[in-house]
Amino acid sequence: IGSFVINRKLFTIKKIQLILTSVGILIFNFGFTQEYFTLFGTVINNSQEPLPFATVRVFNLNTGTKADATGKFKIRIIEGQNRLNISYLGYENLSTDLIISKDTNLTFSLSVNQKALDEVIIRNKRKDPAYEIIKNVIENKPKYKNQFSSLKSSVYIKGREEIEKVKKDTLNRIDSLPQFSLFECKLTRYQDNQGNFKEERHAVKKIGNTRKILFNSYADSQPNMYENLAKISKVGDNLLTSPIADLALLTYKYELLRAYYEGSQKIYEIKVTPRDAANATYEGTIEVYDNLFALKKVNLKVNRRSLILFDNFNFSIDYNFYGDILFPDKAVYNWGLKQKNGRLKGVSEIINSEPEFNVSFPKKFFSDLVGITSDSAYVRDSTYWKNLRPQPLKTEEAKLIKKVEAEIALKTSKPYLDSLDKVYNKITPLRILWSGVNHANRYRGTDWNFGSIPGLFSLSVGGFRQRLGLSHFKRFKSRQYFSFNTDLNYGFRNQDLKGSIYGRFFYNPIKQSTVGLRLGSDFRAVNEFASIRDIALRSNFFQAENFTIWHSRELFNGFYFNTSVLRERRRDISNIDPTQLGTRIFKENKDLIFPTSYINRIGLGFSYTPHQLYALEPKQKIILGSKWPTFYANIDLAVRLFSSDINNYKFFSAGIKQAFDINVFGHLSYNISGSSFLDTNALAPMDYKYIRGGDKYFFSPPLST
Repeated sequence: IGSFVINRKLFTIKKIQLILTSVGILIFNFGFTQEYFTLFGTVINNSQEPLPFATVRVFNLNTGTKADATGKFKIRIIEGQNRLNISYLGYENLSTDLIISKDTNLTFSLSVNQKALDEVIIRNKRKDPAYEIIKNVIENKPKYKNQFSSLKSSVYIKGREEIEKVKKDTLNRIDSLPQFSLFECKLTRYQDNQGNFKEERHAVKKIGNTRKILFNSYADSQPNMYENLAKISKVGDNLLTSPIADLALLTYKYELLRAYYEGSQKIYEIKVTPRDAANATYEGTIEVYDNLFALKKVNLKVNRRSLILFDNFNFSIDYNFYGDILFPDKAVYNWGLKQKNGRLKGVSEIINSEPEFNVSFPKKFFSDLVGITSDSAYVRDSTYWKNLRPQPLKTEEAKLIKKVEAEIALKTSKPYLDSLDKVYNKITPLRILWSGVNHANRYRGTDWNFGSIPGLFSLSVGGFRQRLGLSHFKRFKSRQYFSFNTDLNYGFRNQDLKGSIYGRFFYNPIKQSTVGLRLGSDFRAVNEFASIRDIALRSNFFQAENFTIWHSRELFNGFYFNTSVLRERRRDISNIDPTQLGTRIFKENKDLIFPTSYINRIGLGFSYTPHQLYALEPKQKIILGSKWPTFYANIDLAVRLFSSDINNYKFFSAGIKQAFDINVFGHLSYNISGSSFLDTNALAPMDYKYIRGGDKYFFSPPLST
């Protein structure tokens, strides 16, 4: 009986194992027969506007994701049927079954949840008529949103910024000491409804540091209240919800403050308050034309949680009718920020006048050139500005401008600049020992620099060397500049002179053209990426005397062509007496012995940045950047010219790189490249391409990765 029980037990265990194994195999095979694909989707509303951060769920996989700020998303789903649910606050949920057999790109359109909006209106209608007014404004948005296909207008911009310092005197009185900056500009602006624009600047006045004044550059965008969501340049990263967005009734509370008349036209003033302070919203008042249900004015401030650069930011926009077209003809922006040295306050005023709608522009009128400043724009006299300004300057502004202009005249005069140079050029022990000695002539735009004492010595092959560093820089009124520097060094042990002489001339600021020249004699490493021990071996060094000339020029916008010519003689270092210290540390430190050889190398290359935006200022071109990366390629041709030349090869490299700001969070850059020898008929070891020793993954020096 005992034997039977045991055998039965074994039989039962074997059956269970067989069943579990079979199930495991089925699950394994099932898992591998299910193929996954990527769904690329875009969530929009009935007006074809993206719905940022919409929620996407895949019920059969119990997974989900969020759309980005442009309404786009991607998610992995299985082959066959999948059930998706897409939702967004204030819109009807969309449930759909998808049968998918490959990577797919789809657009999903959501409809407004009218029932939810009606409930808000009905619930608040008896309390306040503002909700019914706002509902009518939202319904009339399509009438005023895209009223014209193109526009030409005259624009006046005035921006100012000042820092009020707080300083207590001995009597405990507080004196305000403002630091004042002013920007004024008169321009003609052309634009279309595709986002293309161009500006012609006729007059420009800059006083102080105007770089931080808002809305004074070509690319700054202003908020459009007729868009559901908008981002204000340089203010924050959030998309802010308009008080008249399609779903504004779910986002804001409204209160009718008053009704008043301008002539026979009745106007409502309505208070706007966000329902949730954590949302990216505005707060303030809006004014609405009765019957027309169009905006007359908005006076709003941005929610503090949505600000990054400032402590406060508010603005007002005035709208007027030109015939049947509603047009924002005036905007005023105010901002503030607490700083260690005081309180920063800024204001920018933008006035549009003489608008012309539905203008016909010639073909290719809009291009990468977005701004042109006339040669006389910066030399307009006070009479011109007085007649130009829509409103005269305030008394305190006029006083400050007069004071600052007098100060600028003083600080650009030769006696004042000479007095600065007298201090700057003074030789002190600290400069001799640390930063080096300078000699500048600011009036002429020149600067000389002599190296410090610690920089006079260096350690190289053959022991200590004495260095002589000298540099010179000259800027011309034509925006051209010239730079020159030497880095000569002398080795006392071997009585040899090494170093380089380098010159560069930026000769065409419009075509971004530069020519350069270098003469040098150096100790060079055969493998610069060798391990710490190997890079210090004498067998890794050779002597090189070279001559290089190079040139770079922009052939057309964004496309730069580069050329270079190198002639170099290479010798071993058998004639260099080594130091005793190096001999003791590195045993068997033998020289690399090879016959003297030459290389003649021609370099050809280009770089291209598509759609590089730029502006033309007097005598120079200003690059404004591009949303596209830069593509580049180079080829080095080593050619034989004389019998002693042993190098003969072709080397090709290409890549893509880009650098851009991540809004206000930082700066990002990348560089992806590849290269290959096209032939290696005659290739010296110092022309090989080496990877860093001991690294199997990144193939690059750690300090530059």
